[in-house]
Amino acid sequence: MYQPKDNLQSFMKQAKANNLYSDRIVENVLLFSNIWTTLLAPILMGFGISYIWGLENVQNAEPFFYAFGLIFLLVHLTVAYVVHQNNSKFSLYSQAVELEQEYSSSLSELRSELARYKHGVKTLSKLYSNQLTSLYIISFTTDQAIGLFQKLDNSFNGVKEKDFWDTVREHLNSIMMPIVIEREALFDFKSEDLFNVALYFYNEDDDRLFVVSRECDSRLPQRNRQWKPGHGHVGLSFLHKEAKICPDITLSHELAKSAEDADDNRKYRSFISIPILRCDDNGDVNNGINPLGVIVLTSAKVEQFIEARDLQFLTIISKFLAIYLSSVDSFITHNDLHADELEEKAYSNQGEEHEVDIKSE
Repeated sequence: MYQPKDNLQSFMKQAKANNLYSDRIVENVLLFSNIWTTLLAPILMGFGISYIWGLENVQNAEPFFYAFGLIFLLVHLTVAYVVHQNNSKFSLYSQAVELEQEYSSSLSELRSELARYKHGVKTLSKLYSNQLTSLYIISFTTDQAIGLFQKLDNSFNGVKEKDFWDTVREHLNSIMMPIVIEREALFDFKSEDLFNVALYFYNEDDDRLFVVSRECDSRLPQRNRQWKPGHGHVGLSFLHKEAKICPDITLSHELAKSAEDADDNRKYRSFISIPILRCDDNGDVNNGINPLGVIVLTSAKVEQFIEARDLQFLTIISKFLAIYLSSVDSFITHNDLHADELEEKAYSNQGEEHEVDIKSE
């Protein structure tokens, strides 16, 4: 396999050998040049001058003298040319050293970048695994809860109203629990972030959203406030039938004004709200179908929630909740819930009839 590093090392070895040969040639030429200019040339010039002065007429000089002079001149020109070329030659080795330094620098940067990518891929893989595991647990819990309704439907003893709604709330808490337990792995919650996970249902009679399930940091007071559609991020998500993600509520003029006090803005700094659309709801705000409720997560940390990471995950959970609540609605439609004996006596004395609507629970 072709290896750039091996090729560069081979190139460096050849460049170093070539540079060594060049140095030897230059050394020999310079040595000859020094000997020629400091010793041989002055001696030969002395002999030539003595020879010329000894002649009565320069024109009587022997042809050998002219040949010797020509050779002397050619040697001088050759030595001068070689020295000049040596001074102006291109240093291949210095370029190779520079190339090696650039390669090492680029390799170091590449390794650092790959280390960051490796960490990112590892984090993403861990997140995907945690999300997949949480969804599996939620789907299993939802399946078991719906299966319980099938068993109750086949029961001849009937179902007590209070026990039924206690069971429903227990199921809802179980469905939401993986989000709470795995909040650090799923949403990167820390101790100081003051997590808050709540489930709101819509009551048509009161036209309000009220808390059905909530798990939060013990340092947060559970006031369980109710919201009208269009008020607060809970009401806006319900009204618009779309997820609402706010990285910092203090930068949102509309939501900041709706907060009861500045302490709320500190404790509930960022949030994500996901509407629970009915199974037959296409998401059109004008189709006349109200959502069943809203899933809400808040944090005291700025930019706690990330759309690319959290939106699809929480939307899938909202679909599980919609499927479960559809089963609850179907069970109530086909079965009568029986009140306890004390409740029946109280109702008979008061002459009132108590009806339970799934939308108000």
